[in-house]
This record gives sequence, structure tokens and C-alpha cells, in this order.
Amino acid sequence: LLYFLIAVDIATSINCYNILSDTRSKATMSSKEASPLKLASLVVAWYAGNTFYNIYSKTASNMIHAHWFVSCAQLVVGIVVSLIMWATGIRKAPILSA
Repeated sequence: LLYFLIAVDIATSINCYNILSDTRSKATMSSKEASPLKLASLVVAWYAGNTFYNIYSKTASNMIHAHWFVSCAQLVVGIVVSLIMWATGIRKAPILSA
């Protein structure tokens, strides 16, 4: 069950990144304004997906009684995925300033 939660978390993160990068590239390439209806539908879709994910995650976490472990595992997996994406060049590393 934990591996399934981690896989869902990774898949959700990658899909969100792909959707956002596609939207950004299309928005910058075209000269016309983005549709308010499209923006509203994307926000509603994000909110609905986030709500369902949180409900499922909470239910699964309550079943195995390992809230801290699940949270820490998701954090570690997110960090590892980010480092791999930055190292391979799939995603540009952020430039941090003081």
C-alpha cells in the first residue's frame, strides 16, 4: 500500500509538471490571451484532484497507522525525484539567491 501511495504521488507530480510545462510553452508561443474559461477549468480540476488525493491519502494513512512514516517517505521520494530531474537536466535547477 505504501509503494502504491508513493507511486501515485510521483505520478501526480510528474503529470502536474507536464501539464504546467505544456501550458507555459503554448502560452508563450501563441500571441493570443489565455481563455479565462480554460484557466477556471484548470483550477477546478487541480482543486478536485487535490481534494480526492488528500481524502485517499488520509484514508490509507489511517488504515496503516503510520502517519509520520508516510509523510517522511513522500518527502524523501520527492527530494530524490527532484535531485534526479536536476542532475539529468529534465528540469532546470533553481537559482537561489540570498
